Amino acid sequence: TVPELLTQIDGTPPTGLAKLMDHLLPSLVFDLERRTALQLAWLRKFPMCETPCCLAKMCFKCKVEDHHLGQTCAERQREEDEIDAQFCDACGVATVRSEGCDH
Repeated sequence: TVPELLTQIDGTPPTGLAKLMDHLLPSLVFDLERRTALQLAWLRKFPMCETPCCLAKMCFKCKVEDHHLGQTCAERQREEDEIDAQFCDACGVATVRSEGCDH
């Protein structure tokens, strides 16, 4: 149906499927690696999630707080690309200088 298609486009799963994944499926997979792979695949398909500790909304794909409503992940990531960052040669982690002397 159209509503189900729209939920898949904006990164949030259909309600019944979300409840199944949140409560039942992970508990049925006993192997830690397989359970982790299942949860990562789920988060890649439906990146809009809530943290389990404080239920804060976040986008798993963009690694940002909130669900960046009105923006796709690609649009949000394009904004992030415009930030002047340096990447570690060893691990590739991006860092942004926010304080300190420019000299």
